[in-house]
Amino acid sequence: DPPRAETVLELRGLTVRHRDLTLLADVDWTIRAGERWALVGPNGAGKSTLLAVVLADHPQAHASDVVVCGRRLGPGTSVWDVKRCLGWVSPELDAHYPAGTPARDVVLSGFRASLGVHHAPTPEERGAAAAWLERLDLSRHAAIAFDAIPRCERRLLLLARAAVHAPRLLLLDEPCQGLDARDRARFADALELALLTLQAALVYVTHDAGELPPGIDRTLELVAGQAVVGGGTPGAAPAMAPRSPLR
Repeated sequence: DPPRAETVLELRGLTVRHRDLTLLADVDWTIRAGERWALVGPNGAGKSTLLAVVLADHPQAHASDVVVCGRRLGPGTSVWDVKRCLGWVSPELDAHYPAGTPARDVVLSGFRASLGVHHAPTPEERGAAAAWLERLDLSRHAAIAFDAIPRCERRLLLLARAAVHAPRLLLLDEPCQGLDARDRARFADALELALLTLQAALVYVTHDAGELPPGIDRTLELVAGQAVVGGGTPGAAPAMAPRSPLR
């Protein structure tokens, strides 16, 4: 048998509660290098909570059995060690990115998962940022303030920011929210180029299955905090089984 691809994310029995409310119930999930997943479900199903745990931004993340790129979340594991493996895009990042930041600096900030550049970029970092600006046809915007750039280009800049440090897993949370069909197609093309360049795994989060880009062949659907696993078409998942291994 061929060797199995590297595991980039592993959750085992992930349960998250807030007071008397169970937000996630006994979720297992394994993502291997190169896999492309859709994470779907209605608002309130637990998608944001699951992402926050993976990103080590949830208070219960370190109390869970979560391994990101071989590092188990817990005492002794820095948040940066986790984030270095991940690339992140969301409409909230778009909305809250500091006004006036030049597009070049937006991309450079991916090296520290920061909002703005608060370190002296190395020549290698500057070169990588310039390469991603060129790769996604954004070089002409390099010196322009982020908030003065059209929405689609801003999302592409955030994709470049997510990719610039060569992550093993891209986490895209509703990345095409507010984009029209033409801009969604443009983003999908850029995403495909990024995935092929990085050879990274993908989790694409949406509540609208019609928004999913081509190439996604695995689905994790959250229903009231419980996981249903299926192929690439949301809704085609098998009947729910408790703690079904998600591979």
